[in-house]
Amino acid sequence: MTNKLSVLETRKKSTSTRLTKSSKIIQTIIKAIYDKKGENVVSLDLRKIPEAVADFFIVCEANNPSLLKAVADEVEYLVKKECEELPYKHEGRQAQQWILIDYVNVVVHVMLPEQRKFYGLEELWSDGTVEEHEEEIKGKTKIAKEVKPVKAAKVVKEIKVAKEAKVVKETKVVKAAKVEKEIKEVKPVKAVKLKKEATDTKEKKPIKKAVKK
Repeated sequence: MTNKLSVLETRKKSTSTRLTKSSKIIQTIIKAIYDKKGENVVSLDLRKIPEAVADFFIVCEANNPSLLKAVADEVEYLVKKECEELPYKHEGRQAQQWILIDYVNVVVHVMLPEQRKFYGLEELWSDGTVEEHEEEIKGKTKIAKEVKPVKAAKVVKEIKVAKEAKVVKETKVVKAAKVEKEIKEVKPVKAVKLKKEATDTKEKKPIKKAVKK
């Protein structure tokens, strides 16, 4: 780690051009990292640290040496294309464990997860402001595309449930009306039957008395 950071001490950071976190070169670096599947991108804002060798560090990781090189190559390619800047120096391409790309006021550190954990740049420069960066452009598009179908499916489901509830309600009302009608129809029939039975009983009683005499 000392060898990597020591190369930064051989030059001075530029005071004529000061960067901010929204500077084009920083946004381009972050985009390049995600374009090649780099992960866990963090920026360290070192502007308030007098002895800092840059305004910003951009730290990220790649899961294997091949991906590490691909991320570093994409950073240099895209920064040259979009910002027309070449790195002042880069280190670590042969070992492919930690590649440092020095743009003077911003330094990119592409590291294997083990190297990143071991050297702990975020802790070493903890006086700076740490900010995590997620994949903004692709992430937003993907989320938007995923949310719309889910929302539409939910609405369709709610409509279906509402229709089913309405059918059940209507079925219950119809059934209740049918039962009520049947009850009303049964009552008069039962009353007539009881009246007839009472009449038959009255007619039978004199017959029984006559037989007794």
